[in-house]
Amino acid sequence: MEMPTYIFIALVVIFVIYALGGVIYRELIIEKPSYTVVEKKDGYEIRKYNSYITASYTGTGSINNGFMNVAGYIFGGNISSQKIAMTSPVIESDIASEKIAMTSPVITRDADSMKTTSFVLPSKYTLETLPTPTNKDVVLKEVSESMWAVRVFSGRQLSKEKEEEYVNVLMKKLERDSISYTSMYQFAYYDPPSTLPFLRRNEVWVAITENK
Repeated sequence: MEMPTYIFIALVVIFVIYALGGVIYRELIIEKPSYTVVEKKDGYEIRKYNSYITASYTGTGSINNGFMNVAGYIFGGNISSQKIAMTSPVIESDIASEKIAMTSPVITRDADSMKTTSFVLPSKYTLETLPTPTNKDVVLKEVSESMWAVRVFSGRQLSKEKEEEYVNVLMKKLERDSISYTSMYQFAYYDPPSTLPFLRRNEVWVAITENK
């Protein structure tokens, strides 16, 4: 076997180890908010999430802007200079508007809409035990138990148009299955930017009011 072949095989092995390592870390090691799958449907599933605490930043601009502000908090930007373990996912939500198209609501949003980026904090903390952020724009909040319809997809960060498309497709599936929902939605991103697009786990969540 010639040397270039050995090099090629070695590179493939390294890539596979890297890819599997990232997936194992995401799925089995890093902490995520706990939930129960209530029901699996065609193209999505209904989840009941237990309460959890988030650190959030709200403003205009890309998710990177929000990410950097919240990351500053967990990397020591608090009154105790305490570092807090990273969890997943990073959750992005914004203020949407509903436009009525025939009988179905269609979610749209302005380019300058306010967007909230949230980190889910480790479950060992309470609001009382978490250090106060030094950045006054970073807000700590307990998210109550909630029900969501969730659709999983891969790929890179979505454009505004693609986000709207993913939300509206999921809402149409909910209408098909006679499941009541609200206009509240958010996107969950589980992987660092270095992860290859086809290996990424992303999700779109739509809040539901009941499960029929």
